[in-house]
Amino acid sequence: MYFRIILSCIFFSLISNYSYAIPRCEEFYNAIYNDTKNEDVNRYTYGDYLTIGFGLKSYYDEENDSWELEKTKDGYYKVGKITDPYLLDQINQGDIILSINEIDLRNKNSEEEIEILQENVSDLFQVDEPLKFHLLQDGKKITIENDDLGNKLVVYENTFGSPFIDFFIRSIEINEKDGIFEASIDTNYTQYLDNSYHLSKQAWKNIVYDRIYDEDNNLIQFWYEQCDFKDDKWHKLNTQDPAYGMKFKNLIKEDRQVRESSYNINVMWTDELINDDNYKFVEDGTSIDYNSSSMYTFKNNFNLRTFPFDKQRIKIHLVNNKHDYFDFRSKVSSDSMKEALLFKKKNPIEGWNITNVDLMYEHDYNNKVEQFYDGVSLIVDVERKHGYYIFKIILPILLILSVCWSAIWIDPKQIESRLTITIVCLLSLIAYNFVIDTELPKLEYLTIMDYIILVSYFYATIPNFITIIRYRLLNANKDHLMYQTFEKYFGLPSFIVIILLIILVNASNNAENSTRMLLGFLI
Repeated sequence: MYFRIILSCIFFSLISNYSYAIPRCEEFYNAIYNDTKNEDVNRYTYGDYLTIGFGLKSYYDEENDSWELEKTKDGYYKVGKITDPYLLDQINQGDIILSINEIDLRNKNSEEEIEILQENVSDLFQVDEPLKFHLLQDGKKITIENDDLGNKLVVYENTFGSPFIDFFIRSIEINEKDGIFEASIDTNYTQYLDNSYHLSKQAWKNIVYDRIYDEDNNLIQFWYEQCDFKDDKWHKLNTQDPAYGMKFKNLIKEDRQVRESSYNINVMWTDELINDDNYKFVEDGTSIDYNSSSMYTFKNNFNLRTFPFDKQRIKIHLVNNKHDYFDFRSKVSSDSMKEALLFKKKNPIEGWNITNVDLMYEHDYNNKVEQFYDGVSLIVDVERKHGYYIFKIILPILLILSVCWSAIWIDPKQIESRLTITIVCLLSLIAYNFVIDTELPKLEYLTIMDYIILVSYFYATIPNFITIIRYRLLNANKDHLMYQTFEKYFGLPSFIVIILLIILVNASNNAENSTRMLLGFLI
């Protein structure tokens, strides 16, 4: 009897303990949620970081899968990301650096110096050291010693947050009629936190298990869980959030019904060699990854003056609108550029060819609070595939006009036959105009296609007037052969000449929005 009671107590005790067991990720979450100090919220990932106000411009080397410093033919470096907002009115990205404090950066050739140039050129100087820049800007040499407010430039220390803010384009659908484009975008914001963060300490405490130590107490083996949390759950915590304040500019709407997003927590470590064959693991903090996938609709300015031989620029600007320029610096990894180049190779935009993709740091100014905010832009240059318009619209228009002008070979006395042909052609041209109107917005200016159709209308009506005039002259026994000469030898050729002139003039006046075919023809 007593034995059964003891067994029952043990059994219910085990069940009770099992039912109240908390998953490791929940234990970690509760530890962060119950943190009373909340010191992680206002901690920045970079402290006492020297800055001269800008970094050096770099480009992605696809062959070596790395970012390399951009140089001129003479070996001069260029201004890259501007980190001091009070230099934005004087210095531009891409300005050529002739010297800084009379130092020619081309002479910094040692391995240590090259590493400094790649990581942070400001480390070549000392705190509070006065600054003097000699730059080449738009072909002119300029010297800068003061910021936009008139203050003397000096090297200073800065403390800021700088997570990786990568985003990848999966598809783009352009709707120039509504002045918008839709894009499927994946985002990945990653924040690395060292062991000084409460979050890192709790991650190593709660989600790491089955640790094995050697006789010298070195950690040689362990297991850990990756913890995923939904947006609304993570937002309840007072801790680090790499997605905090990140917004797309010119965003009209997001289709949240298809959105998938979550925060992922991982522990980080480094391997240290103990002897020839053995390593130990050293705790090195954690990483917070925010991943999302969604559909977005953006407003975009389309210049359609050279339609259908136009080139457009699609820009997606991601900016942090919560932390200003001094507290937040955007940073992208090589993954963003690799994915952008892959997107270009796939060329998935229907009706367009992708000619170039580029990533650049770009600031945003908020007039309401008078603050600068940092961000990054992905720029996609596209050219319209004009084959459809050439073979299905322009050539048919030319054929219709040819039929229209074929009426000149009919005897002027048969006025009804001639007018029937020309009027039918004119009606056909009007029908083509409706086809074009369905693809373009109501513009305050004329496109190349508008000019072609208008000139076509004009040339479709000329045979009507000439037919009537010749018929009247013929009945009055007057000379009408002078109109016959124009009809046969100057009609269609003059139309083609005028169309070519229209295309060339528009291309020369709108070179930035003209396709390479037009520019090549112009040259």
